[in-house]
Order: sequence, then structure tokens, then C-alpha cells
Amino acid sequence: MAGWCDITTVLGQASILITTDVARALADVNESLGFETTGIWDDPRGFAILKREGCRVMIGTARIPHTITPCWQVRPGLWNARFWVSDAAALFSQMRQRGATIADGLEDTPGGVRGFGVRDSDGHDIGFWRGA
Repeated sequence: MAGWCDITTVLGQASILITTDVARALADVNESLGFETTGIWDDPRGFAILKREGCRVMIGTARIPHTITPCWQVRPGLWNARFWVSDAAALFSQMRQRGATIADGLEDTPGGVRGFGVRDSDGHDIGFWRGA
């Protein structure tokens, strides 16, 4: 009997970041992280998808009066989004030059994985780590 993994292939994944202001969040992710907006829905802007290479991030507006609680505030060390990259040091330098808010500087883990984290204007931690 074939397992469910034999039926299809997962082709991608997108993290979802909740915001109080989609326009502001788009500026964060476009300008400082280098993602490109691929679509915006709702009027006023309420939902957007951004892409960098083969990776996507979705941004959606929280319904008022919800409070946004980034993952790291619920459990230290967790990211709202994490991406695997080919060169963490080069990307760190690029994002720092673009004005990204650095949450965790470039570091090597005891297991030899190099990475860093940035924080958007809603407080979400977004990690970028070498490897897959």
C-alpha cells in the first residue's frame, strides 16, 4: 500500500505574519529584507504575498482589537518565519545595509550552522540560516 507521500510533492511553503498595518509591513519586508510583492488583496490593503527567490511570506491584517504577539514572546528562541539560505554572512551584510532591524547578530551554533535574525515593525522575528 502506497503512503500519502507517494501521491504528490509539496512544492513550497509560506510563513504568515499578522500585522496592524499591511502598508507598513510591506515596506519592512520589501525594503529591508529584499522580498518582492506578488499580490495585494482587499481594500484597503488587508492581505499580501511577497516572494524572494522560491520563498514566500504572507502578510495579513489583524482584526481590531487583536494584539499581535510574536512567537519569541510566547517561547524564546522561536521565529515567526525561518528561511534557509546559501550564504548567511552575505545576506546578513545585505540586510544590515538595507536597514533591517537586527534581532540576533550573525552567529554559529554549536552544530556548525550559521545564521541571524531580524525583527519587523510588528515585532516578528525572522531567521535566516545556512543549510537546508
